[in-house]
Amino acid sequence: MSAKLRGARNGSSPGLAAALVSAVLFGATTPIAKQLLEGASPLLVAGLLYLGSGIGVTLLKIVQDRGSASPDLARSDWPWLAAATIAGGVVAPALLMVGLARADAATASLL
Repeated sequence: MSAKLRGARNGSSPGLAAALVSAVLFGATTPIAKQLLEGASPLLVAGLLYLGSGIGVTLLKIVQDRGSASPDLARSDWPWLAAATIAGGVVAPALLMVGLARADAATASLL
């Protein structure tokens, strides 16, 4: 029996583990970001957090892919990719940090 089938029977999978770790790390950023906002601009903190995550993902991709080709995107996919990048990678983090800067500690901890 393959390892993939054994993992599926145990209820564990690499995707599930990655999702759980991602959720924990994302949840940990809110209280940490609230602490960082005391001495810095919300836009600066948002930019630094996402710059760090971009560097981490880039390093992970370099280590894991080792020469594999990236999938080609159709011309019609580029506007959707750009919109998702702007909304999820620029606007949302900036608004999150502005909201955290204006929220009290109790409210921010619930986020």
